[in-house]
Amino acid sequence: LHFKKTTQLLIMSTNRDKLKSLEKRRSDLEIEIKDLLDKIPKEFRDTTKKPKYVDSEGFPRADIDIWSIAETRKKVVMLQNDHIAIMKDIEGLLMSVFQNNGNNDNNDNDNDDTKLEQKPSSSKAPSINDIVDEKEKNDIIASMKAFMASANQQNDNDKDKDKIDLNTLQPFYLIDRIFDGSPSHSAGIKSGDLIIKFGSMTHLNQSPKLMQEIVKQSINKQIPVIIKRNPEGFMTLQLIPKKWNGKGLLGCHLTPYSD
Repeated sequence: LHFKKTTQLLIMSTNRDKLKSLEKRRSDLEIEIKDLLDKIPKEFRDTTKKPKYVDSEGFPRADIDIWSIAETRKKVVMLQNDHIAIMKDIEGLLMSVFQNNGNNDNNDNDNDDTKLEQKPSSSKAPSINDIVDEKEKNDIIASMKAFMASANQQNDNDKDKDKIDLNTLQPFYLIDRIFDGSPSHSAGIKSGDLIIKFGSMTHLNQSPKLMQEIVKQSINKQIPVIIKRNPEGFMTLQLIPKKWNGKGLLGCHLTPYSD
């Protein structure tokens, strides 16, 4: 029993170190990508959109440094791929921890009959809460939800793009603050995200009154929210307005956005 718990503690420590290392690498990548994008004109920062390097007559544009922009975009795309790989590693590690916890619980239940004479142990198998603190766990889970929601709904996004060219939709709200434990936090929305579609609302019909109506009619129901985020690009997240420990039904602060 002592050997088993020692092994579990070693695994816990190893997983904690791996997770913190991956999270640091993820954060560093996002900072590096943002710094690179800040060096090029806004019209070229969306790497999901085909760049326009020629003028209306088909000649190379003289008002931009084409080579520098192309090289920067190339670096950004490579870093974005690294970012996706890091997120998959984090997902795999978290899933492994949850699975191991489930196996440990099953093993404890299976051994109950053979340990009837032993006193109940007060020690618990390592859990995800032992590997990271509560705030780190919430941040990681929020990031994973956004990443997995984006991956799971990629096909849906492709269908939507066939109907609506997302590049023609303009952001109309900026998320400048997210409150921990709120519905927005649980949906994977992050500070800095740009809203380009909120339910049926776009920049063409947006208004505070319409947003209030959509939220009011969708309490405890999913609202598809399409956001634009660097470096990931477009994402469709599912936001469920509901009461929580804080104010309002969303738990985020919005400000009007314009280029």
